[in-house]
Amino acid sequence: MKKKTVQQQFLDNPEDFDLHQALRILEKMKPGTLSPGETAMLDSELVAFRSSIDYKFPVSVIKDLKLDESNSHVMEVTHLGLAGAHGSLPLYVTDLVLEQEKRGEPILRDFLDIFNHRLVSIHSRVRRKYRPAYTNDEPSRSPANKVLYSLVGLGHSTVRNKMRLHDEELIPFTGMLSGEQASKSVYECMIAEFCNAKVRIDDFRGEWVTIDKSELTTIGEKGLNTELGVNAICGSRAFNPIASCKIYISELQYERYAAIRPGGREYGAFTDLIRFLFNDTMNIVVNMQLQHSEIPQPFMTSRGVQLGHFSWIGELNTLDKYSSEFHFSL
Repeated sequence: MKKKTVQQQFLDNPEDFDLHQALRILEKMKPGTLSPGETAMLDSELVAFRSSIDYKFPVSVIKDLKLDESNSHVMEVTHLGLAGAHGSLPLYVTDLVLEQEKRGEPILRDFLDIFNHRLVSIHSRVRRKYRPAYTNDEPSRSPANKVLYSLVGLGHSTVRNKMRLHDEELIPFTGMLSGEQASKSVYECMIAEFCNAKVRIDDFRGEWVTIDKSELTTIGEKGLNTELGVNAICGSRAFNPIASCKIYISELQYERYAAIRPGGREYGAFTDLIRFLFNDTMNIVVNMQLQHSEIPQPFMTSRGVQLGHFSWIGELNTLDKYSSEFHFSL
């Protein structure tokens, strides 16, 4: 016996499903249809809600699902109704509705369902606003996506899609990046995820920085920068204890190594990720090391070899100490 699909199970037994789950199923069955509450034209909405009006204890939120004359779905629900045992209107209104139903004149019921439909629609929209799992929207169009982009600093459309790195790749790290200042372990985690390798960052690496000639101290009649304690400098260079950091990427697979190395197809995305994470006044040194089993045997070809990139001189069993290293300034 062929197993029924979820849609078939829903159409056969709608009372077994949660209201919000039912709406998601209907949206998949009728793509492009407006969800309840998105328009004032009820005929163009996904489903029309009718309230179940009686004195019985409800078994489930959804009581029934039918098709009307225009082939549109009508869902009878048991919550947020104005009349009935749990409604806010007096009980005599429920009695009046039931009497009209017996005579085949559901005038009052149809009138109340105008408000019942609106109440259930608003309830559904509120539920979806704060629960992204209930929506069928594309991730890039969901309200939650806008919040996540704002937390990583890409909330405004003018700063989106400016990197060769896809903006969506930063979303999984929103919780780590949303603080005032992310830690070194966060950066290591993000780079490791991008490279699919182990990462260690050696920060606070000092460097001697050459001072620009316009800022040097010269003595004489035309001396410059000669105020002691203000702009006078002894020497032509200064030591910056936090000028750079070194990123060690180890146990790289050959395919990934070839992609993110200088000249690789994802080198631009890799450098944009580094620029996104680090201070723009810092020099970055990246040291990449292949897994020992991934190191290719060095040999000469007619096309030549790239020493330090894809080939190293030495025996294969000693190549674990060889790596590729490159520098760039942010």
